[in-house]
Amino acid sequence: MGARATSIAGSEIWLRNFYDPLVSMGHDVRLYDIDAFLLSHNEVSMSQKAKELLSNELPIIFGQEHEKKGFDIFLSYLHSGQIEPDVFKEIKKKVLTVNYTTNFHQFSLYEDIARNVDINIYVSTVAKGAFDKTGVQSYWMPFAANPAFYKPSKLKTQDIVFVGQPYGIRPYLFWRVLQYGVNLHLHGNGWQVPSRRYNPSLLKNTIKKTMNSLGLNITKYYGDSIDKTLQHLDSDLRDRIILKVNMDYPRHVHSALNDDEYTQCLAQASGVINVAESRFNHDFLDHHVLYGSNLRDFETTMSGTFLCTQYSDEIASLFDINKEICCYHNEHDLAEKLGYYIKHETSRENIANAGYKRAIQEHTWTRRFKDFFDHIYLAA
Repeated sequence: MGARATSIAGSEIWLRNFYDPLVSMGHDVRLYDIDAFLLSHNEVSMSQKAKELLSNELPIIFGQEHEKKGFDIFLSYLHSGQIEPDVFKEIKKKVLTVNYTTNFHQFSLYEDIARNVDINIYVSTVAKGAFDKTGVQSYWMPFAANPAFYKPSKLKTQDIVFVGQPYGIRPYLFWRVLQYGVNLHLHGNGWQVPSRRYNPSLLKNTIKKTMNSLGLNITKYYGDSIDKTLQHLDSDLRDRIILKVNMDYPRHVHSALNDDEYTQCLAQASGVINVAESRFNHDFLDHHVLYGSNLRDFETTMSGTFLCTQYSDEIASLFDINKEICCYHNEHDLAEKLGYYIKHETSRENIANAGYKRAIQEHTWTRRFKDFFDHIYLAA
């Protein structure tokens, strides 16, 4: 697996969430850090050359280490953009193979690997149907958080924060929340725009030229396909909203955080917004949208911070809504609830404390792995 859960160099989010809990449980774990491996070969993650290199080297390295240690399980977090699925066939001959998967809205990336491993772990309940249809063994393991890494803080700022990149509905959603007067701060690659790009006169001329082109011949501007036109318009709208946010709320957009800054931000914020939805293949034309839970839901609650996340049946099965976390349905609902809980500190803190207790009791990685290993043992 790779160490990073973000695009920040040196991030070890997944190591702290996966590797550390396994070691703390007493397991003898041999880590093969793909990020470090590719970096040592000056290769970019998910390039074709990187995929070929990993596909060739991983079986050799695993075979050598297996000779020394005699592994019981090969646990990976990989998709077919990183490695050839056939690699797992050889490893499967020697040990139980388990592949961890997250992005069900991009299921095609995991499908071929799924057929070549013994068990597929999935994080979204809706993914079960796809694995069943493929005819493979699967196991639901929701996200969790490591309490040794995420810790509550007594020091709290007045900030409501979001950490992540500006794709999908996020720019529109947070623009509206900012318009309602919420003290929201956005952290992540893509939110900050160089000032020269939102110079008012330049922006006005750019928009004027764009609209003239669209008005004269929309297919000529974007191509012959109406589908492509709609995709470009969606992308353009998102870019314009990000520019608007930079112009109107320049102090509320920030660059990406390193791991220490990230955990501190989650712990010290008055509240954290999460957007768990993912449109299938990030395609504006696809009407399928995945709603569920993601890592931020558990990182935030484990940090002892008030969480306001999108409602889904899945998140409702993991936390008690309005008692342990807050959920919203649209931008107006989000802004209204944030406005209420910002003014009612005791209610906000009660929810944060209850969410933390639930997280520390039920949503740790050690609990997840114990349940999974029990499942393997019973199945055997």
